[in-house]
Order: sequence, then C-alpha cells, then structure tokens
Amino acid sequence: MNEETTPAQLELEPINDRDFVLCMLADFANRFSFQMGITLHTHGFLVSGVLISKTEFLEGVAAFVKTGLGPDAEGGLFDQLAANSRKGDELPKDEDKDYSAETRYLHLKNVQIMLPSQPAAPGNPTVWRMRIDQISGFTIGQFGTAPSA
Repeated sequence: MNEETTPAQLELEPINDRDFVLCMLADFANRFSFQMGITLHTHGFLVSGVLISKTEFLEGVAAFVKTGLGPDAEGGLFDQLAANSRKGDELPKDEDKDYSAETRYLHLKNVQIMLPSQPAAPGNPTVWRMRIDQISGFTIGQFGTAPSA
C-alpha cells in the first residue's frame, strides 16, 4: 500500500474479476438469509429478481425437480445439497473472516429477464444462479417494484 492509497480504497477493489459489492451482498444472503431486489446487467440483457441464499436456491431447485417428477418423488440430490447447506449455515463462523472473497455465485428468485427491444418476460417462481464474474453491472431494486418510502 503506498501513501496515495487508503484502506477504504483497497476494500472496493475487484476480487479476481468479481465485483466486491456483489460478493459482499451474496455473502450476506448466504450467511444471514438476507433478501433484496436486484437487477443484473450481463451479456447484453438484464436479469431482475430477489437476491436469496444458496440454501434457498437449492431448496427451490429441489421443489422444481419434485414438481417435474410428481408428488411421490424424492427430492434426492438437491434436497441433500440444501440440507448440507443448512448444516453449514449453522456452523460457527469466524467473525473476523471475510467470506465474500470465497463467494462466486449470486442466487435469485422471482426472476424476470429483459432482452434489448423486448418487454420484460413475466416473473415466475423459478430460481436463477449466476457467476458474479459474468456480471457487468447491477442496480439495487427489481423490475415492477416501487421503492418503499
């Protein structure tokens, strides 16, 4: 660190081509079940939805698989992954450790996708997973929701 660089400036540097703020938001979602509306800009289109934890994402995938296989279907792999994720969430965390540096994916629910010159595709109960290093920008908030005052 040189004299011209302050610690606050260093904290906002990208983490291996991943936006630090997105990594931090994803980490909050994973550790504290934090949720918020967010719109992501990536590869020429927008993805808008609610940021969720990886555990909620895996539970959503398990529910989707069960729906496709019928009411008697076992959740199988995705139920087990969600259970393991919940167990990991319950383990004591080192409060001094920065887990955001390990975060590589964002998970969303109630996703809407907008392509250039097209209206937004309606939201649905599906879940979405995206690599943070593939996101070129983001906006807090999602399509069709007014900010609360």
